Formats: sequence, C-alpha cells, structure tokens
Amino acid sequence: MVPKLTKDQLRKQVVTKLAQLTEQEKVKIEKMLLHHLVNSSVWKEAQTIGITCSTKSEWDTYPLIEKAWEEGKVVAVPKTIPKQRVMLFYRIDSFSHLEEGHHNLIEPIPNKERYITKDRIDLILVPGLVFDKRGYRIGFGGGYYDRFLKDYSGITVSLLSRLQLVKSIPIEKHDLHVQYVITESGIEKVTKQSEV
Repeated sequence: MVPKLTKDQLRKQVVTKLAQLTEQEKVKIEKMLLHHLVNSSVWKEAQTIGITCSTKSEWDTYPLIEKAWEEGKVVAVPKTIPKQRVMLFYRIDSFSHLEEGHHNLIEPIPNKERYITKDRIDLILVPGLVFDKRGYRIGFGGGYYDRFLKDYSGITVSLLSRLQLVKSIPIEKHDLHVQYVITESGIEKVTKQSEV
C-alpha cells in the first residue's frame, strides 16, 4: 500500500512540477485559464469579484483585474492582518491603490471608504497550490481563506493547471472546498463531497 503524502510533501511535489514549466508554457496556461473564467456564467453574473494580486510563482491575475475593470465590475483585493490572522477586502480602481504588504504580498492600501464586506462579494478567486477533484486545496499555509470563507455565501472558484491536481488531499474539519475549479480543460463544478 502506498503511504499517503503529507500536505508539505504534496506542496513540494507540485512546486517541482510547476518549476519545470517554460515561460511560454506558463503564459499559454494562463491564457486558457483566463479565457475559461471570463466566458463562464460565474464570472458574467458576478458584479463584485474578490481576487488576490498574484506573485511570480502564481498564475497571473493582473489581466483578470484589468478585464473586470473593463467590464465595469468592482475589484476587491484582500489585505492580511497577521496578528488576527484575518483578511479584509478593499475595492481598488487602479493599481496605484496597492502597496507591498505582509510577506512582500501586493495588497490594497487600507481605506475605510473602500472597505468591502464579504456579503457584497459575489465571486472569490481562491488561490492554492495543490487541489483534488473534490475542490479541496492546499494553500500557502496561512489559513486566511479557510477562516474568511467559513461564513461566506457567494461563489468560490480556483484557477489551476492539471499539474496541480492530485488524487486526494488530507483534509481536516476546518478545511473548505471551492465550488468550481478551472483548468486548461475548462470550468468544472465540484459536486461530490466526501465527509471528513
């Protein structure tokens, strides 16, 4: 019997696979993910979109932010508050509303007038590193999204390459799955959930 891999082992495995992509392959995958997302009903029906500003090791979200503005949508970006281990979302109307924050992440400059409560966000793009077909994910280790999404009633979607899909992820009671996954093949609604 093959021993189950830990979350850290799965993270390392996927990081290694992604590191082997050429710049051209990465750009090609990003274009496919963007195409599938912006042509989906979840995107078209959403007025306010929660989205992170990607780092170099993630799929590029900047073209999606620009596309949302182009379509008159509200873009809300999370600001992490490390002491409380929470996220607050703020509307950005320009990249000048961003600054370097915790862990060198690009985050919104806090502004009370731009604060957006979670009930006003229709769709959240949930980042992650490793995913399984049930929509469970392994993130970057902070647990911010699991805490934020606990009582979130909007739609959750993740962008990922098939390289990031594994058969099964070890899950704990607090882990939440996303409702949709988008890969190079298209958008898929996660239907079958198994209990922890």
